Amino acid sequence: MIGRNGIWTKICAALAVAIAALIVSAGLLAALAAGNIELDSEAARKVAQAINAARTKAKLTVLRTHPLLQNRAEFGAAATAKAFLSNPTNPSTPKELKDRNFARVVPGSAEIVLQIGGWGSVEQMSRELAESEFARLKALTHLAVGVCRSTSGMGQPVWVAVVIGVRTVPELDPERINQGQRDFYQRCHLCGYQYLGRLAKPGSKNMGGLVALCPKCKRRFDVFGIDEDGRYHRPPWFMRGFKPRAMKDPISAWLFVLTHCRYVLDSKQYGRAEVWQLAEQTYRKRMGDCEDTAILLADWLNASGFWARVVLGRVRRGGHAWVVISQKGQSYILETTGRGGKHRRMPPRAEVLTDYFPYVQFNRTGVWFRTSNKWTGDYRSDKEWARGPWPAPSCKKRCKRR
Repeated sequence: MIGRNGIWTKICAALAVAIAALIVSAGLLAALAAGNIELDSEAARKVAQAINAARTKAKLTVLRTHPLLQNRAEFGAAATAKAFLSNPTNPSTPKELKDRNFARVVPGSAEIVLQIGGWGSVEQMSRELAESEFARLKALTHLAVGVCRSTSGMGQPVWVAVVIGVRTVPELDPERINQGQRDFYQRCHLCGYQYLGRLAKPGSKNMGGLVALCPKCKRRFDVFGIDEDGRYHRPPWFMRGFKPRAMKDPISAWLFVLTHCRYVLDSKQYGRAEVWQLAEQTYRKRMGDCEDTAILLADWLNASGFWARVVLGRVRRGGHAWVVISQKGQSYILETTGRGGKHRRMPPRAEVLTDYFPYVQFNRTGVWFRTSNKWTGDYRSDKEWARGPWPAPSCKKRCKRR
């Protein structure tokens, strides 16, 4: 399962401490009192170079720039200076430097290191920041430096700097899961909510499919199946347009699957909790569990020109997979396991089986998710279902056996 990580950001240098350090600088207060504040991009560049030089010397990766984060650092530096100008003894924290704002500016921000200070020279500022935690933290990926320059009443230059280091994580993606990535940035395409999630690492015998559940709208917005090699894929990857032979009507293919494919749990066949088979694998082995036989039937029907999708959901209280087809404006449920019982000869209308409650449906071109937690029985409604934003896998990528 994909679980929510409740920590958006981690501020490693408290604003109160940084502000206190600024207050004791009489020269800075004098400069602010003069109201002469301007950005110094050259000083910011020197600070960034010094930090990255220190990281290179320590054999750490060079921190990349991020335009949006850089804008936030520059606005933060100017806002900090103005905050002191407005109230030198008790300045407010600028909104540009509040932790949740960073998460919105840079999606996928898992950790943030923030440092604020005032210096009498660019050299001193560069040296001290190069010796700070920015040069030591291995996990950081991006750096932004904002510097404001001012002049005291005695003509002495003063610099105020806001330095931001960020560790970002990638967006949820099956290939990154297969590469061992566990932390992800996730965005629910149904409600737009963004959050960080961590993939629980299952044991080798307990690896199963993954479903992303939005912590805000409580709806499923992504799903992954796992193949026999233990690799994750979005559902369309498992459908290749398999058609063992031509069928003039969907009932013939349905009855073939019912009579020729034996229901076998993955735990018995593979010794693992879950394995999704390709349609041709199920046809060749003549056995599989509910999603295996449903993938075989739906893929066969699609390749024969019929509208059909695999549906993932629950029947009563148990998880299940079945096939839905549409003909002449009516939807029918094709049960591909013995669970269908009396419906093995005549497919029932979808609205009749009220105990079949779907969450996700897919074919080889896309994945559709429920937009409402109330079920009306309509498998084809654009109001009831929203298509996932990912493109269908290319033939080269999908047909390559892994």
